[in-house]
Amino acid sequence: MPFPWRPGMRVTADRLNASSTHVVQLEADLPLVNRTTPLATDIRVPLIAGATYQYWLLISYSAASGADTSISANWSVPTGTEMLRFTISYQAVASNTTGANAGQYVIMRRPANGTGHVIGGTTAGNYHSARDEGLITVGGAGGTAIWQVQQGGAGASTGTIIRGGPTATRIVYRRIG
Repeated sequence: MPFPWRPGMRVTADRLNASSTHVVQLEADLPLVNRTTPLATDIRVPLIAGATYQYWLLISYSAASGADTSISANWSVPTGTEMLRFTISYQAVASNTTGANAGQYVIMRRPANGTGHVIGGTTAGNYHSARDEGLITVGGAGGTAIWQVQQGGAGASTGTIIRGGPTATRIVYRRIG
């Protein structure tokens, strides 16, 4: 356990590493075309029973404006794990012109466990960003938190891309308790 440190505790590599900051990134682009079932990504956080983690998921993507081409993202977590999530992203259908620097309506939410995070776009050629950040409180069973994505609907003839590589979607996380 990283905290609290108490008199008489032995300093071990495991205890020192427990609170280190970790980064996991998507190594390659993840294209979605007519994808209406959740697809597990490489964004994974190993969880220890009874621990608490702080995380920042920085999402890089390209998506056209539209309910079908939007992204619906969610987390698969072990039973008994609670996620205190705070998200921000474009709404599914662009509210303005579709230029990369045109202002758009955004959705700022506090979705519950199991609630999808709607991530909209403007045009498929633009690079967009969204965020999902908060706390993960693990119950009695450890395991892995896995970020999953799908498109908003089945009528998407235009692909949506979760960006990987040098413009990668990535998660930064650390154990805080």
